[in-house]
Amino acid sequence: PISALIGDGSGYQSAFLTWGIIQGAVVVLCGLLLRAPRPGETPQVVAPRVQQAVKESTPAEMLKTPVFWLLYVMFTLAVTGGLMATAQLAPIATDFKVDKIPVSLLFWTLPALTFALSIDKVTNGITRPLFGWISDHIGRENTMFIAFTLEGFAILALVSFARDPFMFVVLSGLTYFAWGEVYSLFPATCGDFYGRKFATTNYGLLYTAKGTAAVFVPIGSALAAGAAFDFRADILFLIGALLVFFTIFFGPTVLRLSLTHTARTILYAVAALFIIWGLVLTVVPDMNIGWFGVFAIAVAFDWISALLALFVLKPMRMRWMNVQTAPQPSMPLAPPPAAVPGD
Repeated sequence: PISALIGDGSGYQSAFLTWGIIQGAVVVLCGLLLRAPRPGETPQVVAPRVQQAVKESTPAEMLKTPVFWLLYVMFTLAVTGGLMATAQLAPIATDFKVDKIPVSLLFWTLPALTFALSIDKVTNGITRPLFGWISDHIGRENTMFIAFTLEGFAILALVSFARDPFMFVVLSGLTYFAWGEVYSLFPATCGDFYGRKFATTNYGLLYTAKGTAAVFVPIGSALAAGAAFDFRADILFLIGALLVFFTIFFGPTVLRLSLTHTARTILYAVAALFIIWGLVLTVVPDMNIGWFGVFAIAVAFDWISALLALFVLKPMRMRWMNVQTAPQPSMPLAPPPAAVPGD
């Protein structure tokens, strides 16, 4: 409907204003119907199948743990892979000349790009509760491994068969399906490790990894097109330098964070990646690797995150939960005071 409103001559401004008012009105009306649950209205709490922490960790406590920084790196890698693929659908469709070719699927016939953008939103919505439900039964890390591996294969298939309009629509939907689950798996994992009391703030800090991942998207576009941004390398150098500055000085001195050796190693490794990428763009400013090269990088990011989930995060969860649930040594009782002679 929004596309039709734009296309009939109303323009973007009128279409966005109209639908913005409609969506705002629906949100306000639904908000008026919300209220706190009364006694007996909430479902009975069921014991979770996934191990969860007993301690409610504050954001400051969370930032001091290596698990958080591992999750941050995994989130960045997985989201970068998905963003590189999903953010480039329109340029890919245009380059492969399938954007305006009609595609018939189920009961609808639409141009391939319009169809892909429509079906992608549906699959992106379905995947979140589905993979969340799966992770509740087989574990977060196992589900991450399956989902991120599937996303890598979906991206490879998309770039390999994008010249076929029908396959472009189907495989873009599969790519969105395998990507959207990050927004249910990572909040759940963060809650598992750090509890529910500060869950919103804790996940908010973890969610900033999406902003870090977004830095790679325009870089991927530039590499595919062979165009160079004058500021790309500068931004990468700056991010790498800031990470080193945070690890050496700002974190321990200003924020008084006690970074473990593992956390420092991860931060240094991420900083080195940004700096090396900046050097590559400086030495080879007009490097053109094409869509397949960009998507190969995205696939590598997804599969690295999948391996980290299964072989690093999963053992860390087991050790974390064992420490959380280990019985604390009881303090010995003080001996009773000695009787005073003559009492």
